[in-house]
This record gives sequence, structure tokens and C-alpha cells, in this order.
Amino acid sequence: MMRPLRSITAIVAIALSIIGNDVVAQCTDYTITVGGGSAQGQIHWELQDGFGNIVASGDAPEDTGECLPDGCYTMVMYDDGGNGWQGGTYTITYENTTTVLATGTLSAGGYGTELVDLNGGCGTGGCADKTIAVTAGADPLNVYWEIVDQFGFIVASGSAPENSTYCLPDGCYTMYLYDFLGDGWNGAEYTITDVATGNVEGTGTLLNGGFASAQLILGAGCGACELFTFDVTAGSAPSDISWDLYDANFNFVATGTAPMSQDLCVPAGCYTLYMYDAMNDGWNGAQFAFTQQSSGLVVSSGTLISGGFGTAQVSIGGGCGIGTCTDHTLVITSGSAPADISWNFTSMGVNYASGWAPSTMSVCVDTGCYVMQMYDAAGNGWNGATWTLLDQFGAVVQSGTLSSGASGATAVPVGTTGPCTVPIVVTASDCPQAVNVCTNLNFTIDPNGWGAIWEIPALGSTSNPEFYWGDGTNSPWGTDHYGCLMGQEINTTWMIVNIAVGGSLEFTLGANGSQAGFYDWTMFPYGTATCSSILANTISPIRCNWNYASSGGTGLVSTVPPGGFPENFEPPLNVLAGERYLICFSNWSSVTTVVPLLFGGTAVVSCSSVLPLELLSFEALANGAIVDLNWTTASETNSSRFEIERSSDLNAWEWIGTIQATGHSDVMVDYDFKDDRPVVDKPYYRLRMLDLDGTSTFSPVRSVRFSADAPLCYPNPSDGDFVIRQLTEGANVRVSDALGHEIAASMAFSGTNAARIKLLTADDGVYTVRIEQEGLVITERILVARR
Repeated sequence: MMRPLRSITAIVAIALSIIGNDVVAQCTDYTITVGGGSAQGQIHWELQDGFGNIVASGDAPEDTGECLPDGCYTMVMYDDGGNGWQGGTYTITYENTTTVLATGTLSAGGYGTELVDLNGGCGTGGCADKTIAVTAGADPLNVYWEIVDQFGFIVASGSAPENSTYCLPDGCYTMYLYDFLGDGWNGAEYTITDVATGNVEGTGTLLNGGFASAQLILGAGCGACELFTFDVTAGSAPSDISWDLYDANFNFVATGTAPMSQDLCVPAGCYTLYMYDAMNDGWNGAQFAFTQQSSGLVVSSGTLISGGFGTAQVSIGGGCGIGTCTDHTLVITSGSAPADISWNFTSMGVNYASGWAPSTMSVCVDTGCYVMQMYDAAGNGWNGATWTLLDQFGAVVQSGTLSSGASGATAVPVGTTGPCTVPIVVTASDCPQAVNVCTNLNFTIDPNGWGAIWEIPALGSTSNPEFYWGDGTNSPWGTDHYGCLMGQEINTTWMIVNIAVGGSLEFTLGANGSQAGFYDWTMFPYGTATCSSILANTISPIRCNWNYASSGGTGLVSTVPPGGFPENFEPPLNVLAGERYLICFSNWSSVTTVVPLLFGGTAVVSCSSVLPLELLSFEALANGAIVDLNWTTASETNSSRFEIERSSDLNAWEWIGTIQATGHSDVMVDYDFKDDRPVVDKPYYRLRMLDLDGTSTFSPVRSVRFSADAPLCYPNPSDGDFVIRQLTEGANVRVSDALGHEIAASMAFSGTNAARIKLLTADDGVYTVRIEQEGLVITERILVARR
């Protein structure tokens, strides 16, 4: 596990070597001069090494000597007036010489950085001058930016307006864009220009929101890669949306908000898109799409259906077969009626495999919960056919069958013993809240599907044409059926279909005897402007049906299913990979039921995913006269730092230290901090967790009791049978060993505010007793010694 530095202000230790009997510092003497300009009193600065340690700092005027090792440093510049150094400069020379190694200024704003190369420390391959220009826009005081290299080091940063020159090596960089008000750059733009050639190597802006990133390819740059366009639409609540993209090795690729469009040059591989929503209610209709620029093919698309966090797999060049997943094999046998069988293997909406019977298919999957979805066209089960999932060694993970009926689903845990359940698609009510539908999943309908927007125009209009049955005039796709939504919007559910493999698209809604009312529907080609085009009555449907009958199902088919009416069905649609379509489903009869959506034909539909995220733990424990603070994160996105705060009364809080966060990670990371001056007998602690965009949240509060008070646990040492005093009603007690494993124990209250604890399986040793009551956590150690 990673243990970040306790503070970015840690003093750098200068290496020493012994030569004979002399001690010689491996550093060079430099003179740092800061001053000039019309407002010296507002100038402050820091010089940081490549690890973020401050090796020199001061104000202006300044003329100081420093002995520094060769390396790549960063000059961090501040201005109290927020208007740059106004003619002030910094200069670094060899001591007692006029040889200038670095010089620069803060041209505007209150903060900026410049790279300082001392004796070739910024790369043996050399660097090239790049001009970074940032225009003012309508609100320059809220604009801030950083350029980070592929190793995560900030090589340049500043505000707006800006026009500075940096010497940067060829490489793949990330441009981070921030806005303190969270409303985008309001017209400000950045441009990166190579000074020698005049070529523009990067340009862009922050359209909206508080932060985003853009890829910068300087010189040879990012190696072998292919250009893709990554789009995120707005939905109905774009200010709540953020996202991150990582490769299979958990290397950060890009980040942003919504709406947004980025050009990314990425090599073939398996990528993961992490999706976040600040209101914890999903993306509300916003969609993402990866489009290959050379072909226009959409290789991945989807949304965050619900909740505050989710992920989606993005396979570039088939890379998801060689990422962090493990090869498994799915075997589906024939049974006595293989022509009726179809199936899908999914995980939280991501479709890993689909097929018929018999079939043998390789799937590359990670540890997690999966679902085997089984369908039978005759509605009488699989008639002896079975499915079996084998791991990479040929061992059976799980197997099963559809014993009866038209459909069924089984949860399949892979590499996990936790509970796994079958997910259900949720109901949406407005076009901006349209959900991505997973292949052959059910969705619920009820009479409460009225949206906030009346989107379907009047009957007989462009977006809602009127067709009559039996009048001899066919629809544009060749049927003489009723259409489209003659009642306009009635309890509507909006769904987006993403085409992964082109072909003939077929689907049924409520087929095989499950239709419970009139299921009218209309279908449009889907893009970023579809919802607004429907509302504006400027887009025509490509299929629609106003049901002739309230039973037998409806949809797109080449052959009407058993019990169906031909007038309820429209012909299949030929689709291409990467295309997306929008279905507006109308619950005309206002029934409450579950509608099975089954896809057919030769086209294959793709889906997206949802997973949870949380801060795993935060503990405070007395250790002699100091307090050990420990916490663990499950993953991090755009995290900046943790500020540790202490209080004696839960009202007034003081800052006692800062720990730099990892920034971007989806693995567990451990942190620790020691408070060596607790100042009170019962201090309280909390973490203030800050993101790169300036937002912050607080952890739960933890408290510590010192030995000056009567111990909560006695006797100590004990034989594993002890009493906890000063418990309140509803207190939760947990005992764990040195590795954090919970120990089985019985608890019985004995007297007022006390409980007797008996450890059932503990060996001799030191254990941690964790008491959670009234919103606080108290921890004590107890020694078990039976001999």
C-alpha cells in the first residue's frame, strides 16, 4: 500500500558522501534573486524539487544562496494582489557569477509555476520552447490551469490572461483546466505553440463546470496511438456530472464534466470510464460516446443509469481481452430445441457475451458479480440445454439452465463470495432521462411516468406523424398501420439502444403473452440533439406503432411471434455498429407491470454499468502520549489533499496537518498521520478531503481517550473476558486483531452503561476495541494473556 508524504513542506535531505575523511555535499551553490516591479510587497515564491518538497522560499526583494542537487525544479509564484508580479522577476545564477540558469515572472493572476532545469535535470533528451497563451475571456479571475507530465509532475501552471514560454521535452502531457465559479472559462481559450516551428500543438477551453482535462501531444508525444473523439452530452443536470478515464494499468488518461468533447490519442487496450453524479441520481439523460475518427465508428457509449458512481468498459482495438481480466469459457449445449434458445452474459449492464445454442465462447472477466440471462422463444424452457462457465484452468465456476418459461436470469459470482443479485432496469420519464437498455432486460411501467416536459408534439406533426390503418397509404417504412403516438405522452419510458454489431435490429415489447395493455411506441435515430429536436418538432421517427391490440406484444420483427397481431409490429431496421436509437414507450393503458424487452435479429446491443464507491475507514488511536490517525480510500478521482483537523468541543476546529492525496486511483490506498501534541485529554479528529476543483467534504468524526481517564475496558490485561464502561444505548462494539480481522465475541449488558465482552476465538495478543456511539468512534487496545 502507498503511504504518501506527511506534508509537501517536508525538508529535503541533501545526500552526503564520504571522501577520505571529508564530508562533501552533492550539490551546487546557486543564487536566487527575486524582486523589481511596482508591487514587491505582494510577491511570494517557493522552489520545489521533483517530489514536491519545498527547498527554498521567500518574498521580494530576495537575494539568497542555496546549495541544490542537479534536478528538475518548479518555481511556484504567488501574488497577493492577484494581478501578477507587475514587472517583478526571479533569476537563478551560479553563485558569484552572472550565468543565468533560469529567469521568469508571474505575468498575471495570483498564482503560477515555471519549470527550472538545473544542469539538465529536466531530461537528457533536451526540451523545446513552447509558448502557452491563455486569453482572458469574460471572467479571467476565476481561470486556472496546470500542465502535468506523464509521471504526474506539474511542469507549468498559471491563470488568465497568460503568455509565457516554457522549455518542455517531447512527451504526452495533460492540460488541467479549472474554474473557481464552476461555470466554465466564459470564452477564455488556451493555445500551445512550438516556438521554433510556429505549429499549434494544442488548443481548447473549459466549456462549463469547474474542471476538465485535455491531452497534449508534444513532439513525438504519446507513442503509437489512434485518434478518438470522446463526447459527453449535457442531459438535464450537467452541473452534477464528472468522469475519469483510466487504462488497464490504472494510469489516468482524461477527466472532465458535461457537456464536453475531447480528442484523445490512445493505444489499443482495455479502458475504464468512471462516472460520477453529485446528486446521486444518475446522469439524467447525459450520454458518453467514443468515436473512432478514421471511420466514424462509435466503439463504446452509455450513461450512468442511477446513483452517484458507475463504470463502463471501453475496448479499443479489442484490448479488453488482454487487460486485467481473466479468460473464461461459456459452454451452452443444444438440448432438444436449440433453435428457441438465446442468452446474454452481463455484469451490471455491460454485455460480455451473447449467443444461441449450441455455443462455446471465450469471455475475459474480472472478479465481480455477473448475470446469465436465458431466453426461450417457445416459452417452455431450454428443454435439456445447459450453460456452464469455466475458469482459465477448466474448472466449473457455475452452471445452470432455464427450467421453464420464456426467460430467466441467474446471478454468477466470479472470484467473490459476496452476495450477487440480478439487476433491474429502472423507469425513466423524460427524454433527457433516457436510460441505456441492456440486452433482453425487463423494465417496469406504472401510471406515474409523467415527466416534467411535454415533449411529443401534436398528432400529425413532423415528430409525431399520423397514419391510418386500411387507408391504402403506407408509412415511410412500408406498413399500413396506425401511428404514431395518437395520445402523445402517456406514462412514457425513454430508452436508448446502442448498436455494438451491425445487422438487422429486431425487438419485442410484451411478447409471449406478457402484454398487459396498449404499448404504443415511437423510435428516432439518437444523437446529442435528438431530445431538443423532438421538442422542436424537427425530427421524424424511423419506426412507430399505435397498437391495434392490447395483447400479443409489439415491436420490430421479421416474423410475428405466437399470439401476436401483425398490425402491432413493424419491419426490422438495418443498423450499423456505433449507431444509437431512441425509443419512447407509451403506457397508454396506465397499467402497473413489468415489460420484457427482448432483442433479436443479427444486430448486437451494448450497455453500461454502475458500481458503488466509498471512503473505507478512518480511525484514531491513542499510542502513549500521541495519537495515530489512519485512513484508507477505496479509490480516488481528482483528489488534492487531506487536511487533518482537531477539536476539543466539536465546535471549534483547528488545522494540524496536511497529507497529499494520491490524486487518481481505483485501488485501496492507506494513509497515516501522527498528532504528537493532542493538547486535551479527549480530542476529536476529522478529515477535510479536498478535490482539485476546490470542493471539499468532511469525514466522520473520531475521538480518543487517554490513560488519564479511567479506562473504558477493564481488566487490562484480561483472559479475553472484560467489561466496557460508559456505553450509551445503541452503541456498536467491534473487536479486531492486529491485521484488522474482526474477532467473534459475545456481549451482554451488565449494570448501567456497561457491557461484558467475551472473546470466543482469540489467542493471546493485543486487540483493538472499537466503540461507535452517538456518532463518534472511540478505540482502545486490550491485551489478552491467559498464561
